[in-house]
Amino acid sequence: MDSCENEQLILKAFNHEPVEKIPSFVQSIMEGVWGPYLKEYEDEMGEEQILITSVGDMTPFKAFGYSSHWIGAPGRKIEVTEALKAKVAELTAEVKKRDPRLAVNLMGGVKGSAVVDGGHSIGWHVGGAIRDAKLLEWWLDQLSLGAADPKAIEAYAEGRRQCIAQNFVPIAGVSLIMEPAPQMVDFAMLSILMRKNPALLRRLFHFLTDIGIAEAEGALKAGYKVLVSADDCAYKHGPMISPAQYREYVLPEMQRLTTFIHDIDPEARIFLHTDGDIYSLLDIIVEGGMDGLNPLEVNSGMSLERVKRSHGDKLAFVGNLDTAELLPYGTEEEVRHQVHVILKEGMTGGVKTGHVFSACGTLHHAVKLENALAMMDELRKINDGLVVL
Repeated sequence: MDSCENEQLILKAFNHEPVEKIPSFVQSIMEGVWGPYLKEYEDEMGEEQILITSVGDMTPFKAFGYSSHWIGAPGRKIEVTEALKAKVAELTAEVKKRDPRLAVNLMGGVKGSAVVDGGHSIGWHVGGAIRDAKLLEWWLDQLSLGAADPKAIEAYAEGRRQCIAQNFVPIAGVSLIMEPAPQMVDFAMLSILMRKNPALLRRLFHFLTDIGIAEAEGALKAGYKVLVSADDCAYKHGPMISPAQYREYVLPEMQRLTTFIHDIDPEARIFLHTDGDIYSLLDIIVEGGMDGLNPLEVNSGMSLERVKRSHGDKLAFVGNLDTAELLPYGTEEEVRHQVHVILKEGMTGGVKTGHVFSACGTLHHAVKLENALAMMDELRKINDGLVVL
């Protein structure tokens, strides 16, 4: 089975073709929502709601009624020299003097990890360990991409087959720039490089994009048709770097990634995931070759109606029901009403096209289970024609 109904609906959305049913996407469902769901409904779950695959357990997303969820991608291993391993050990010893829970990874990021109540492991990003241009240049000299892993590609291909057989769409996640770069060098360092050493900054961004391209290549070989690049590039009041800087440094690399994907498989589609207010970057994202945008974060002022009006002929949109206020604190009736609002805003000239329904972020611990269920139930009723939109 090469495809399924939900994948075809998603591809039609990205191709701006009319659809009868609106497909859906979920970023993630946290234990604070999934745990209560299992406690309440596990005994009632049927086989059609259980989906355990070679690339992960999709059961939470399938059980809630979603059409799709993002996963990883079979990229190429990053190979490092022995000198870099020694440097990482040296830097790790230094950061552990500040906090024994910290460590430096091979990409230069300072990470924390701990076990919390209940035995759950948590991790967090602290900053970049690479603090000057000389160290960054040396660090990049120590990194290279190895060969693709055929076993990993086959595992992802099998995971896709397992999902497609149950009318569920795994979306391959590939990296880009604005998330990994500040985990190697912090924003202060990035700004210094922009002013004093733009060539080195471009080299860093080029290598990071090479990683994303390798991931995309693996995903395409495994048969994936829909990809996403999670690359947060904005705060709630605007982009992390200016639109001019984004155009100068990020746009060429974004074009490299999207061109590679579209050249390998003209039917494949990729969308950008970024939180924050990105109105000022929309034209650049279009120029970058992205087919869509997610999640249109409500509490950053992003409006589905506004972006459909300004860029609906150029981008498909995946969003944007509020997860900050509505799903945690609203009523079921308010949630059901907003589903109708979002679906209507997602139309183009009264036609269902160019929109994949999604909350504007993870279903996090504060989200009420009854509200999450009401959201998906209302979408199902509308798609089945039981409720008039």
